[in-house]
Amino acid sequence: MHYVIIGNSVAAVHAVEAIRGVDKKGSISIVSAEEALNYSRPLLSYYLGGRITEDRLSFRDEAFYKRNRVELLFGERATGLDTDQKRVTLADGSLLSYDRLLISVGGVPILPPIEGLGEGIKGVFTFVRLQDAKRLIGYIKEYAIQEAVVLGGGLIGLKVIEGLLERGLRVTVIELMDRILANTFDREASAVLEERLVAHGCTVITGDTIVRVKTRGGKIKQLTLKSGKEIVTSLLIVAVGVRPNLELVQGTPIRTDRGIIVDEFMQTSVPDVYAAGDCAQGLDFLTKKDAVIAIWPVAARQGGHARPSGGGGGPHSDGSCHARAGRHRNHQGPPATISQSQGHRHERCVRGRLSPNRRLPRGARHSPQADPDGDLAEARGRRLGR
Repeated sequence: MHYVIIGNSVAAVHAVEAIRGVDKKGSISIVSAEEALNYSRPLLSYYLGGRITEDRLSFRDEAFYKRNRVELLFGERATGLDTDQKRVTLADGSLLSYDRLLISVGGVPILPPIEGLGEGIKGVFTFVRLQDAKRLIGYIKEYAIQEAVVLGGGLIGLKVIEGLLERGLRVTVIELMDRILANTFDREASAVLEERLVAHGCTVITGDTIVRVKTRGGKIKQLTLKSGKEIVTSLLIVAVGVRPNLELVQGTPIRTDRGIIVDEFMQTSVPDVYAAGDCAQGLDFLTKKDAVIAIWPVAARQGGHARPSGGGGGPHSDGSCHARAGRHRNHQGPPATISQSQGHRHERCVRGRLSPNRRLPRGARHSPQADPDGDLAEARGRRLGR
Protein backbone atom coordinates (compact mmCIF):
# COMPACT_ATOMS: atom_id res chain seq x y z
CA MET A 1 0.00 0.00 0.00
CA HIS A 2 1.43 3.39 -1.02
CA TYR A 3 0.10 6.48 0.71
CA VAL A 4 0.77 9.90 -0.81
CA ILE A 5 0.25 13.08 1.20
CA ILE A 6 0.28 16.46 -0.53
CA GLY A 7 1.44 19.09 1.95
CA ASN A 8 3.60 18.82 5.04
CA SER A 9 1.99 20.86 7.80
CA VAL A 10 0.20 19.71 10.95
CA ALA A 11 -2.59 17.79 9.18
CA ALA A 12 -0.03 15.76 7.23
CA VAL A 13 2.02 14.95 10.33
CA HIS A 14 -1.03 13.75 12.22
CA ALA A 15 -2.08 11.69 9.21
CA VAL A 16 1.31 9.95 9.20
CA GLU A 17 0.80 9.05 12.84
CA ALA A 18 -2.73 7.78 12.12
CA ILE A 19 -1.51 5.64 9.21
CA ARG A 20 1.32 4.12 11.20
CA GLY A 21 -1.15 3.35 13.97
CA VAL A 22 -2.80 0.73 11.75
CA ASP A 23 -0.29 0.05 8.97
CA LYS A 24 3.36 -0.46 9.85
CA LYS A 25 4.43 -1.75 6.44
CA GLY A 26 2.89 0.52 3.81
CA SER A 27 5.04 3.19 2.14
CA ILE A 28 4.35 6.90 2.69
CA SER A 29 5.44 9.78 0.47
CA ILE A 30 4.98 13.45 1.37
CA VAL A 31 5.08 16.04 -1.40
CA SER A 32 5.70 19.60 -0.23
CA ALA A 33 6.14 22.75 -2.29
CA GLU A 34 8.03 24.26 0.65
CA GLU A 35 11.64 23.51 1.50
CA ALA A 36 11.22 23.55 5.30
CA LEU A 37 11.04 20.27 7.21
CA ASN A 38 7.89 21.52 8.96
CA TYR A 39 7.03 24.52 11.09
CA SER A 40 4.41 25.67 13.56
CA ARG A 41 2.43 28.46 11.94
CA PRO A 42 1.26 29.87 15.32
CA LEU A 43 4.92 30.61 16.06
CA LEU A 44 5.58 32.65 12.90
CA SER A 45 4.79 35.88 14.76
CA TYR A 46 7.49 35.07 17.32
CA TYR A 47 9.92 34.40 14.48
CA LEU A 48 8.95 37.70 12.87
CA GLY A 49 9.44 39.48 16.18
CA GLY A 50 12.85 37.92 16.76
CA ARG A 51 11.79 35.95 19.84
CA ILE A 52 12.78 32.61 18.35
CA THR A 53 15.05 31.44 15.55
CA GLU A 54 14.00 29.36 12.56
CA ASP A 55 15.30 26.12 14.04
CA ARG A 56 12.76 26.48 16.88
CA LEU A 57 9.76 26.55 14.53
CA SER A 58 9.59 22.83 13.83
CA PHE A 59 7.21 20.58 15.80
CA ARG A 60 8.58 17.28 14.47
CA ASP A 61 12.27 16.64 13.84
CA GLU A 62 13.87 14.72 10.99
CA ALA A 63 13.94 11.57 13.12
CA PHE A 64 10.12 11.52 13.07
CA TYR A 65 10.08 10.99 9.32
CA LYS A 66 12.87 8.40 9.44
CA ARG A 67 11.19 6.51 12.26
CA ASN A 68 7.93 6.38 10.30
CA ARG A 69 9.74 5.61 7.03
CA VAL A 70 8.39 8.64 5.19
CA GLU A 71 9.81 9.64 1.81
CA LEU A 72 10.09 13.44 1.72
CA LEU A 73 9.84 15.27 -1.58
CA PHE A 74 10.66 18.89 -0.69
CA GLY A 75 10.42 21.75 -3.14
CA GLU A 76 8.09 19.65 -5.30
CA ARG A 77 4.74 21.13 -6.26
CA ALA A 78 1.83 18.90 -7.23
CA THR A 79 0.28 20.37 -10.38
CA GLY A 80 -2.14 17.69 -11.55
CA LEU A 81 -4.29 14.85 -10.27
CA ASP A 82 -5.71 11.88 -12.20
CA THR A 83 -8.13 10.11 -9.87
CA ASP A 84 -8.90 7.39 -12.44
CA GLN A 85 -5.27 6.36 -12.84
CA LYS A 86 -4.44 7.29 -9.23
CA ARG A 87 -1.50 9.48 -10.20
CA VAL A 88 -0.23 12.88 -9.09
CA THR A 89 1.68 15.02 -11.57
CA LEU A 90 4.58 17.08 -10.17
CA ALA A 91 5.86 20.41 -11.50
CA ASP A 92 8.84 18.73 -13.20
CA GLY A 93 6.48 16.47 -15.17
CA SER A 94 7.15 13.33 -13.17
CA LEU A 95 4.27 11.11 -12.03
CA LEU A 96 3.67 9.75 -8.55
CA SER A 97 1.26 6.83 -8.20
CA TYR A 98 -0.79 6.24 -5.07
CA ASP A 99 -3.13 3.72 -3.56
CA ARG A 100 -4.58 6.28 -1.17
CA LEU A 101 -4.12 10.04 -1.27
CA LEU A 102 -4.44 12.79 1.34
CA ILE A 103 -4.69 16.39 0.13
CA SER A 104 -3.57 18.81 2.84
CA VAL A 105 -2.43 21.79 0.79
CA GLY A 106 -3.84 24.42 3.15
CA GLY A 107 -5.14 27.79 2.10
CA VAL A 108 -3.97 30.73 0.04
CA PRO A 109 -4.14 34.35 1.21
CA ILE A 110 -7.10 36.42 0.10
CA LEU A 111 -6.15 39.54 -1.84
CA PRO A 112 -9.11 41.95 -1.94
CA PRO A 113 -9.76 43.98 -5.10
CA ILE A 114 -7.98 47.26 -4.38
CA GLU A 115 -7.24 49.86 -7.04
CA GLY A 116 -3.53 49.95 -7.78
CA LEU A 117 -2.77 46.73 -5.88
CA GLY A 118 -1.09 44.30 -8.24
CA GLU A 119 1.74 41.83 -8.48
CA GLY A 120 5.28 43.12 -8.37
CA ILE A 121 4.68 46.06 -6.05
CA LYS A 122 7.46 46.27 -3.49
CA GLY A 123 6.38 46.63 0.11
CA VAL A 124 3.18 44.54 -0.09
CA PHE A 125 3.17 41.21 1.75
CA THR A 126 0.93 38.43 3.03
CA PHE A 127 1.62 36.39 6.17
CA VAL A 128 0.64 32.76 5.77
CA ARG A 129 3.86 30.78 5.21
CA LEU A 130 7.40 30.79 6.53
CA GLN A 131 8.65 32.22 3.25
CA ASP A 132 6.27 35.18 3.71
CA ALA A 133 7.82 35.89 7.11
CA LYS A 134 11.36 35.59 5.71
CA ARG A 135 10.65 37.99 2.86
CA LEU A 136 8.97 40.43 5.24
CA ILE A 137 11.93 40.41 7.63
CA GLY A 138 14.34 40.89 4.74
CA TYR A 139 12.39 43.88 3.42
CA ILE A 140 12.23 45.54 6.83
CA LYS A 141 15.98 45.18 7.26
CA GLU A 142 16.92 46.20 3.71
CA TYR A 143 14.88 49.41 3.73
CA ALA A 144 15.10 50.19 7.48
CA ILE A 145 11.30 50.22 7.75
CA GLN A 146 9.99 52.02 10.84
CA GLU A 147 6.22 51.81 10.32
CA ALA A 148 3.71 49.46 8.76
CA VAL A 149 0.02 49.08 7.95
CA VAL A 150 -1.83 45.81 8.48
CA LEU A 151 -5.09 45.30 6.58
CA GLY A 152 -7.25 42.96 8.61
CA GLY A 153 -7.94 42.67 12.33
CA GLY A 154 -8.50 38.92 12.50
CA LEU A 155 -6.24 36.19 13.84
CA ILE A 156 -3.65 36.47 11.07
CA GLY A 157 -3.59 40.26 11.32
CA LEU A 158 -3.08 40.19 15.07
CA LYS A 159 -0.21 37.73 14.78
CA VAL A 160 1.47 40.02 12.24
CA ILE A 161 0.92 43.03 14.50
CA GLU A 162 2.49 41.23 17.41
CA GLY A 163 5.63 40.43 15.46
CA LEU A 164 5.94 43.93 14.02
CA LEU A 165 5.54 45.56 17.43
CA GLU A 166 8.23 43.23 18.78
CA ARG A 167 10.53 44.55 16.06
CA GLY A 168 9.84 48.09 17.20
CA LEU A 169 7.73 49.22 14.26
CA ARG A 170 4.84 51.66 14.52
CA VAL A 171 1.77 49.77 13.36
CA THR A 172 -1.63 50.83 12.07
CA VAL A 173 -4.31 48.16 11.70
CA ILE A 174 -7.31 48.72 9.44
CA GLU A 175 -10.38 46.52 9.97
CA LEU A 176 -13.54 46.65 7.86
CA MET A 177 -15.76 45.43 10.71
CA ASP A 178 -16.66 47.66 13.64
CA ARG A 179 -14.16 45.99 15.99
CA ILE A 180 -11.11 43.76 16.15
CA LEU A 181 -11.74 40.00 15.96
CA ALA A 182 -15.42 40.64 15.27
CA ASN A 183 -16.01 37.05 14.16
CA THR A 184 -14.44 35.60 17.29
CA PHE A 185 -15.01 37.94 20.24
CA ASP A 186 -18.02 39.81 21.53
CA ARG A 187 -17.84 43.59 21.85
CA GLU A 188 -16.54 43.58 25.40
CA ALA A 189 -13.68 41.21 24.61
CA SER A 190 -12.81 43.10 21.43
CA ALA A 191 -12.69 46.36 23.38
CA VAL A 192 -10.23 44.86 25.87
CA LEU A 193 -8.00 43.70 23.03
CA GLU A 194 -8.13 47.07 21.29
CA GLU A 195 -7.11 48.78 24.51
CA ARG A 196 -4.09 46.51 24.75
CA LEU A 197 -3.14 47.21 21.15
CA VAL A 198 -3.31 50.96 21.67
CA ALA A 199 -1.33 50.63 24.90
CA HIS A 200 1.49 49.04 22.91
CA GLY A 201 1.55 51.83 20.33
CA CYS A 202 -0.75 50.41 17.67
CA THR A 203 -3.22 52.68 15.88
CA VAL A 204 -6.56 50.94 15.41
CA ILE A 205 -8.93 51.99 12.61
CA THR A 206 -12.24 50.11 12.39
CA GLY A 207 -15.21 50.38 10.06
CA ASP A 208 -12.92 51.30 7.19
CA THR A 209 -10.81 49.68 4.49
CA ILE A 210 -8.30 50.43 1.75
CA VAL A 211 -9.70 51.37 -1.65
CA ARG A 212 -6.59 52.65 -3.44
CA VAL A 213 -2.85 52.06 -3.35
CA LYS A 214 -0.39 54.59 -4.74
CA THR A 215 3.15 53.68 -5.69
CA ARG A 216 6.34 55.48 -6.65
CA GLY A 217 9.13 53.74 -8.48
CA GLY A 218 7.41 50.39 -8.05
CA LYS A 219 7.18 50.77 -4.25
CA ILE A 220 4.09 51.35 -2.16
CA LYS A 221 3.88 54.94 -0.89
CA GLN A 222 0.33 55.86 0.10
CA LEU A 223 -3.03 54.30 0.93
CA THR A 224 -6.47 55.82 0.47
CA LEU A 225 -9.24 54.56 2.71
CA LYS A 226 -12.94 54.34 1.97
CA SER A 227 -13.50 57.17 4.45
CA GLY A 228 -11.20 59.39 2.40
CA LYS A 229 -8.38 59.26 4.92
CA GLU A 230 -4.89 58.92 3.42
CA ILE A 231 -1.99 57.09 5.06
CA VAL A 232 1.62 57.34 3.96
CA THR A 233 3.42 54.02 4.34
CA SER A 234 6.20 51.97 2.82
CA LEU A 235 4.94 48.62 4.09
CA LEU A 236 1.52 46.95 3.80
CA ILE A 237 0.66 43.47 5.04
CA VAL A 238 -2.61 42.10 3.69
CA ALA A 239 -4.10 39.80 6.33
CA VAL A 240 -7.81 39.53 5.57
CA GLY A 241 -7.87 35.74 5.71
CA VAL A 242 -7.25 32.67 3.59
CA ARG A 243 -9.33 30.66 1.18
CA PRO A 244 -8.99 26.91 0.57
CA ASN A 245 -6.42 25.98 -2.05
CA LEU A 246 -8.49 24.11 -4.65
CA GLU A 247 -6.04 24.34 -7.54
CA LEU A 248 -5.05 20.65 -7.47
CA VAL A 249 -8.63 19.31 -7.57
CA GLN A 250 -9.96 21.59 -10.28
CA GLY A 251 -11.07 19.55 -13.26
CA THR A 252 -11.36 16.36 -11.21
CA PRO A 253 -14.51 14.55 -10.01
CA ILE A 254 -13.77 15.63 -6.43
CA ARG A 255 -16.69 17.68 -5.09
CA THR A 256 -15.96 21.16 -3.83
CA ASP A 257 -17.85 24.08 -2.40
CA ARG A 258 -15.80 26.68 -0.55
CA GLY A 259 -13.39 23.84 0.19
CA ILE A 260 -12.98 20.16 -0.62
CA ILE A 261 -16.08 18.44 0.76
CA VAL A 262 -15.28 15.58 3.12
CA ASP A 263 -17.24 13.09 5.24
CA GLU A 264 -16.71 12.15 8.89
CA PHE A 265 -13.59 10.17 7.93
CA MET A 266 -12.24 13.11 5.89
CA GLN A 267 -12.84 11.16 2.66
CA THR A 268 -13.78 13.14 -0.43
CA SER A 269 -16.43 12.23 -2.98
CA VAL A 270 -13.81 10.11 -4.77
CA PRO A 271 -12.83 6.79 -3.15
CA ASP A 272 -9.29 6.61 -1.71
CA VAL A 273 -8.87 10.41 -1.81
CA TYR A 274 -8.98 12.33 1.47
CA ALA A 275 -8.56 15.97 2.48
CA ALA A 276 -7.70 17.70 5.75
CA GLY A 277 -6.71 21.13 7.02
CA ASP A 278 -7.51 24.54 5.61
CA CYS A 279 -8.47 23.12 2.21
CA ALA A 280 -11.16 20.80 3.62
CA GLN A 281 -14.82 21.56 4.22
CA GLY A 282 -16.33 19.39 6.92
CA LEU A 283 -19.02 19.39 9.56
CA ASP A 284 -19.29 22.32 11.98
CA PHE A 285 -20.89 20.63 14.98
CA LEU A 286 -22.45 23.89 16.18
CA THR A 287 -24.32 24.75 13.00
CA LYS A 288 -24.56 21.15 11.74
CA LYS A 289 -23.49 22.39 8.32
CA ASP A 290 -20.33 21.92 6.30
CA ALA A 291 -17.82 24.70 6.83
CA VAL A 292 -14.17 25.59 6.30
CA ILE A 293 -12.54 26.35 9.66
CA ALA A 294 -9.02 27.46 8.82
CA ILE A 295 -7.28 27.29 12.19
CA TRP A 296 -4.35 25.19 13.40
CA PRO A 297 -6.10 22.94 15.98
CA VAL A 298 -8.81 21.96 13.50
CA ALA A 299 -6.18 21.00 10.90
CA ALA A 300 -4.38 18.89 13.52
CA ARG A 301 -7.53 17.02 14.48
CA GLN A 302 -8.66 16.50 10.90
CA GLY A 303 -5.30 15.00 9.99
CA GLY A 304 -5.62 12.59 12.89
CA HIS A 305 -9.17 11.64 11.91
CA ALA A 306 -8.34 11.05 8.24
CA ARG A 307 -8.42 7.31 7.53
CA PRO A 308 -6.40 6.89 4.31
CA SER A 309 -5.02 3.67 5.84
CA GLY A 310 -8.40 2.06 5.33
CA GLY A 311 -8.26 0.77 8.88
CA GLY A 312 -11.96 0.36 9.55
CA GLY A 313 -13.31 1.12 12.96
CA GLY A 314 -11.01 4.08 13.49
CA PRO A 315 -12.17 7.29 15.08
CA HIS A 316 -14.36 9.60 13.08
CA SER A 317 -14.73 13.35 13.30
CA ASP A 318 -17.77 14.68 15.12
CA GLY A 319 -17.09 18.06 13.57
CA SER A 320 -15.15 21.19 14.38
CA CYS A 321 -15.88 24.69 15.57
CA HIS A 322 -14.20 28.06 16.05
CA ALA A 323 -13.03 27.42 19.61
CA ARG A 324 -9.81 29.12 20.59
CA ALA A 325 -8.55 31.43 23.29
CA GLY A 326 -6.42 34.12 21.74
CA ARG A 327 -3.35 35.84 23.14
CA HIS A 328 -1.81 39.10 22.11
CA ARG A 329 1.07 41.00 23.65
CA ASN A 330 0.95 39.09 26.95
CA HIS A 331 -2.82 39.40 27.22
CA GLN A 332 -4.86 36.23 27.58
CA GLY A 333 -8.14 36.45 25.71
CA PRO A 334 -11.39 35.20 27.24
CA PRO A 335 -11.42 31.38 27.42
CA ALA A 336 -14.55 31.13 25.32
CA THR A 337 -15.56 31.95 21.79
CA ILE A 338 -18.92 33.04 20.53
CA SER A 339 -20.11 32.09 17.07
CA GLN A 340 -23.34 33.40 15.64
CA SER A 341 -25.18 31.86 12.71
CA GLN A 342 -28.78 31.82 11.59
CA GLY A 343 -29.68 34.11 14.46
CA HIS A 344 -28.52 31.63 17.11
CA ARG A 345 -25.87 32.32 19.70
CA HIS A 346 -23.56 29.44 20.61
CA GLU A 347 -20.98 29.49 23.37
CA ARG A 348 -18.35 26.91 24.09
CA CYS A 349 -16.20 27.29 27.17
CA VAL A 350 -12.68 26.00 26.69
CA ARG A 351 -11.41 24.61 29.97
CA GLY A 352 -7.96 23.76 31.20
CA ARG A 353 -6.08 26.40 29.22
CA LEU A 354 -2.34 26.37 29.63
CA SER A 355 -0.99 29.03 31.95
CA PRO A 356 1.69 31.22 30.32
CA ASN A 357 3.95 30.25 33.22
CA ARG A 358 3.50 26.51 32.84
CA ARG A 359 6.86 24.89 32.19
CA LEU A 360 7.61 22.58 29.30
CA PRO A 361 9.24 19.31 30.40
CA ARG A 362 13.01 19.29 29.92
CA GLY A 363 13.96 18.23 26.41
CA ALA A 364 10.38 18.15 25.18
CA ARG A 365 9.33 19.60 21.85
CA HIS A 366 5.93 21.01 20.94
CA SER A 367 3.49 18.36 19.79
CA PRO A 368 0.23 19.49 18.17
CA GLN A 369 -1.19 16.08 19.06
CA ALA A 370 -0.61 16.71 22.76
CA ASP A 371 -1.47 20.38 22.35
CA PRO A 372 -3.81 20.75 19.34
CA ASP A 373 -4.86 24.27 20.33
CA GLY A 374 -1.29 25.53 20.03
CA ASP A 375 -1.10 27.00 23.54
CA LEU A 376 1.94 24.97 24.54
CA ALA A 377 3.72 26.11 21.39
CA GLU A 378 2.96 29.75 22.15
CA ALA A 379 4.07 29.47 25.76
CA ARG A 380 7.24 27.74 24.61
CA GLY A 381 7.90 30.51 22.13
CA ARG A 382 7.62 33.14 24.85
CA ARG A 383 10.12 31.34 27.06
CA LEU A 384 12.60 30.97 24.23
CA GLY A 385 12.32 34.68 23.54
CA ARG A 386 13.23 35.73 27.06
